[in-house]
Amino acid sequence: MVQPNPVFPLPQCVWIAGFFNPLKFLTACTQDVARKKGLALDMMSISTVVTEFNSFEEAKLEENECSLIYGMQLEGADWEAKAERGEGYLKVYETKKIHPELPIVEIRPVDLKEKLDRYTRGYYTCPVYKTGARGATFVWDANLKMRDDNEPEDFWTLCSTCLILGAED
Repeated sequence: MVQPNPVFPLPQCVWIAGFFNPLKFLTACTQDVARKKGLALDMMSISTVVTEFNSFEEAKLEENECSLIYGMQLEGADWEAKAERGEGYLKVYETKKIHPELPIVEIRPVDLKEKLDRYTRGYYTCPVYKTGARGATFVWDANLKMRDDNEPEDFWTLCSTCLILGAED
């Protein structure tokens, strides 16, 4: 008789828009890391880093404590990708596309204090919604890098910048 494997690794790259309830996937990732590190679940949060990968075929996961997600579109802003390895930044909406696609995003469950220390200056706390209707479809807050550390976060709030999982173009 074959014994079942009790360790189920997280998928390398996930189409987050395909989940009925994407927050459950994020919670499962957070629980997995909290269990491994012996941290309290209520003292953890999700950090996000936008990668340079544009398709899941070319995406490579560097650590096993995170997952890569794709299928998110920006509303009210555009994304300037960097040429070299590293994170791009939000830019003023210039393209004719209604919802520009965001590159693949690395999600990493981290200690809440670490997130507050790292993602306060130079990052926009961007709401993520399941649909363009917003409101009750809120999922979580992603941290998107702004061009400058001194750029006011209020600018992107006034532009109604958000991420949408199920945008209908």
